Amino acid sequence: MQYLGVMAIVKTIVLFIMFYLSMWAMRPIRFEKWFKVGHEKEAQLLFLFITMGVAYLASQFIFLLMDLTSQYVLLF
Repeated sequence: MQYLGVMAIVKTIVLFIMFYLSMWAMRPIRFEKWFKVGHEKEAQLLFLFITMGVAYLASQFIFLLMDLTSQYVLLF
C-alpha cells in the first residue's frame, strides 16, 4: 500500500516537471499572431491547453518507461 502512495507522489512531481518544461519549451511560439487583434486571452488559453497536452503526453511516456523497467526485473 505504501508503494502506491510513493508512486502517486512521484507521478505528481513528474507531471508538474513536465508541465514546467513544456511551458518553457513552447514560450518562443507566438500564438498571438494566429489570432485577431484583441483576442490575446484566447491565445493564452490555447497556449495553456497545448502545454497541458504536451505535458500529459510526455509524463505518460515517462510513466510507461517506469512501468516497463520495473517489469524487467521479472525476466531474471
